[in-house]
This record gives sequence, structure tokens and C-alpha cells, in this order.
Amino acid sequence: MTWQHGILKTLSSWGLQGHILHFIRNFLKNRTFTVKANGFSSGERMLENGCPQGSVLSPTLFLVALNSLHQQIAFPSLSTVYADDLVVFATGKNLVTLEEELQDTLHKLEAWSHDTGFHFSTLKTKYIVFSKKKYYLHSNPNSIQSSHRKSTIYSFSGSHFRLSTHMEISRHFDNLLLQQTN
Repeated sequence: MTWQHGILKTLSSWGLQGHILHFIRNFLKNRTFTVKANGFSSGERMLENGCPQGSVLSPTLFLVALNSLHQQIAFPSLSTVYADDLVVFATGKNLVTLEEELQDTLHKLEAWSHDTGFHFSTLKTKYIVFSKKKYYLHSNPNSIQSSHRKSTIYSFSGSHFRLSTHMEISRHFDNLLLQQTN
């Protein structure tokens, strides 16, 4: 299933029918695109999934597609979405329990992605632990994972983070990563 089908299914379940549903179905099907870069154009390709970029309707349809995502994330796991980026996080005192809860959430999100046709980019998936404990040792370095790929794990322990006026902490993270690997 593609998430285009999920959009139509969701809109139908909300009671949308008739001409408007037919219009959206036609809007999503048989779309093609080309890519232009450095003066070169690719051949025309079929848009197999997703919404056409540049249309005023596409962001709304994307939100319809994401509508059931929040139901997969139960407390103590929390989430935030910005455009097409999802952050799942949890806070607490027992890191082992938090890891178990986050793993459960990841399993639910993976099942949701199979049901809806969405695909998470496992190459961009990261797992970061922030802890006040001086020497936090990860209980099981490979515990947070999906069936496709284990996440990259960064562990920052006993660190104080400072944000500049531009909310930049990347240099600080780079230094911490160097310290962790040395």
C-alpha cells in the first residue's frame, strides 16, 4: 500500500465523498516528475508515492497521511514533528526502562509504517542519550533498533550543554564526539 491510498482511506473515513474525493484521487494518481540540476534534466519518472511538490494541496494531504502517527506514541515516549522530521524522546530516571519504552514505541512506529506505506529513513535515524550521571554505560548498545537497521548511538554523560544566541550546539557536539571516540 502507498500512503496515497492511506490519504484517500482516511478522508473517506472522515465522511469526505463525491466530487472532492474523486478530485483528490485524480490529483494523486499518474503524476510524473523530472529533476533538473546543473543544467541537466533527468528523464520523466512516475511519482509512485507521496504528494506532488509545489502544490498548495500537498502539505494538507501530507498532514492527513500523518494523522494517525501520534496514536503510536504513548507516554512516557513523546514526539514532535517538523515538516517530515520526527523526533521521539522520553525523560526519566531509569535509563533501562526508558530504553525499553522507546524500543516499544519504535516497534509500534515500524508497524504503522508498514500499514500506511510510509517509510522511515533508517540511514538518518539516530539515538542519543543525555545523562547527568558521570559514567553512564549503555545497558545494551544494540538494544534500540528496527528490523531494518540498528541506530547509531551517541552517549553524552555528565556534560553541560551551552547554546549560543543562535541556538548552535553543533561544535559542542563535535567536540563531545571526539572526546567519546578518543
